[in-house]
Amino acid sequence: MCRTTLKDHLLIFDEDLHFNQRIGMPVQVFCLTQQRVVAFGKIQNISNKCVTVSKTAFLKSHYAVIGHSKATKKSLPVE
Repeated sequence: MCRTTLKDHLLIFDEDLHFNQRIGMPVQVFCLTQQRVVAFGKIQNISNKCVTVSKTAFLKSHYAVIGHSKATKKSLPVE
C-alpha cells in the first residue's frame, strides 16, 4: 500500500475548500477524536455543514480538512 501525503499542508476553510475543489487538488480529512487522517482525495461536494471526500461525507465540526490554501501563494516583491 502506498500512502501519499501533502508536503505543504494547512488547515483550510470554506474559500480554500472551493479553491481545492475547482483545481482538483486532493485534501486530507483529519478526525479530531481519533487523532488521525481518515480520508485522502479530491473534494466531491461542499455544503455548509459537511465536505464529501472519497464518497464519504464528513461534518466540518468533527473533522479538520487539510490541503492547499490560496493564501500560501507567494508573490514576487515589487521593486
